[in-house]
Amino acid sequence: MNLRAQPKGDFYGPLGPHMGIDAIGAGEDSGGGFAVHELFMSEGNDGVNNTVTTAKQARAVFAARLLGKVTALDNQPKDAARKKVEKEARRKKKVEKRPAHAKKALSRADRRRLGDTGPLAASSLSYKALVPLHRLWMQYMADLFADQQQTSEQTTQLLVNKQSSQITTHYSSDAALSKIAKADFHGAVFTVVHSKCKQYVGISGIMIKESDGMFYIMTRENKIKAIPKSHSNFAFVHDGQLFTLYGAHLKGSAADRVNKKIRAKNSIEII
Repeated sequence: MNLRAQPKGDFYGPLGPHMGIDAIGAGEDSGGGFAVHELFMSEGNDGVNNTVTTAKQARAVFAARLLGKVTALDNQPKDAARKKVEKEARRKKKVEKRPAHAKKALSRADRRRLGDTGPLAASSLSYKALVPLHRLWMQYMADLFADQQQTSEQTTQLLVNKQSSQITTHYSSDAALSKIAKADFHGAVFTVVHSKCKQYVGISGIMIKESDGMFYIMTRENKIKAIPKSHSNFAFVHDGQLFTLYGAHLKGSAADRVNKKIRAKNSIEII
């Protein structure tokens, strides 16, 4: 069709035969009363709406179901290089957020350099090899109480042959008892005199390791015994005196007890 030959007039007006278009879709009535916009408002033979109606329905569905809502999309697979870059970025961000005073865990090499031998192995230790450690502990206790003078004679109750006897000693003062409670017992010869678990009673040997709730003792049979502090009493001898320690009162390691204020507690007999 030659566009220059198109007549001027209303686009939505009736179609006439002079435009070269028959009255399409007029049915039996071909009197020229059909308009172009009716093509977009009518339905096809299959009952499906035309293009304009379908577009309106699409906009209505979009407004009802998608507008203003978060739509889940398929996650695109990441390549190895991209994953590595993102992982490094997260690590740097985590390091930047770490406070300056945060404690950094010691590596295995650092622990070994500080003298930590790791888990105890009975095959590499023996009671005979630990006897020099016991001698060092005895000297340590002698130095610890070197300033204690026998000027304050008070009675203290000690366990001797499972019986109580009254003796006078300078270890009975409050200052001396506080030192005993805070002392380091690595190298002391411990004997379990009371325990809620009867199989621990009678175990004796050199204390080689202390944790928050356990004493590790090397027996004369070269066996390492782990004894819980809770519900157990331990006896040791120093300077001819027999002392009994209540394990429940010795929570924490020796380093923790040094700066901890010792408070008097009631001692309950273990049944």
